[in-house]
Amino acid sequence: MKTLAVAAVAAGLAFAGSADAATNLLTNGSFESGLSGWTLSSTGAGQGYSPTVVIATDGVGRGYPNGAFGEGVPADNAPGPFAGDGGGYAAYFSSDVPDETLSQSIALAAGWYEVGFDAYLPLNGYNNPNDATFTATVGTYTWTPVLLKSGAGAPQVWTHYSAKVYVNPAQANVPSTFTFKANGYPAVDVLVDRVYVTTAAVPEPTTWALMIMGFGGAGAMIRRRRLAAA
Repeated sequence: MKTLAVAAVAAGLAFAGSADAATNLLTNGSFESGLSGWTLSSTGAGQGYSPTVVIATDGVGRGYPNGAFGEGVPADNAPGPFAGDGGGYAAYFSSDVPDETLSQSIALAAGWYEVGFDAYLPLNGYNNPNDATFTATVGTYTWTPVLLKSGAGAPQVWTHYSAKVYVNPAQANVPSTFTFKANGYPAVDVLVDRVYVTTAAVPEPTTWALMIMGFGGAGAMIRRRRLAAA
């Protein structure tokens, strides 16, 4: 039986240490080599379709496809395991026609992993009337941390997103996909950088014990309520 679970299922679960910043299991996660190592697939066509491209994050305004339609995008300064890597590029998702997906397959041993990325909302598209989502999928685990709502959230700020997942047993070719989905024309845009999957620390034994005790206490409370109701 294959197991791929997200740590968020257990609210408040603590981890000892952080992801190993030295080992990104994804190839070219900071897009320094363009889209090399990634497979780009799209269902887009026609009005509003603009393929995902890699642009420089040096603050210089350039027209699409070399930039964010004239808007200068600053370097990624979000905290995270790959902060300060000196990268100067990001993937720009601006299509108003769904979907745009970047993917690659990786080998994962059984254990805990962290999946994450940094995201930036440019002013271009920020007030467009339609929302969009950015979804990460590792194997059977799907995580949608970024709901891009028209005029909501802080524009022009790099933000880090991450989650812990557990894989068991080891899997040789685990698909890792990152999908931008526009919910209408025109929709919100997003830039993504420092996409990664890394090994993560095992939860502390005391954390597991407290979690199990909490589940046991919740079960006992439910049983008492049922007896009282009877």
